[in-house]
Amino acid sequence: MDLLHSLQLTLAEELISVSGLILLLVAAWGGDKMSRFISIACVTVLVACAALAVPADRPVAAVAPPSRLDVMSRRELDILRGIARGQGNKEIARSLGIAETTVKIHVQHVLRKLDVSSRVQAAVLATTHGLA
Repeated sequence: MDLLHSLQLTLAEELISVSGLILLLVAAWGGDKMSRFISIACVTVLVACAALAVPADRPVAAVAPPSRLDVMSRRELDILRGIARGQGNKEIARSLGIAETTVKIHVQHVLRKLDVSSRVQAAVLATTHGLA
């Protein structure tokens, strides 16, 4: 690994850490317009970090995982889009006309099917696949 790529990876890791913390703070803060804007900005930064982590001489497809979206139901994809937009469970429930507890269950299914452990990771994956 050359020095430039090493620096890119270090920068990407630092930005991912900071963006993840900001998203957690925004989620705890509430769902007003500014927090949604900050969430979308953080997801955008996370996607840019993923691009930074790819060596320039390798195409993105060579390092991207195979799509796990094929096994998801239409409703789970709707939930994933809401997560990628930075919406909380209550906002997603309101926009889809379903109960918040139903959204929580769908979020668990989405995380399990995508094999990720956080909403941030799910949002990054959704954004890289054009769902946001």
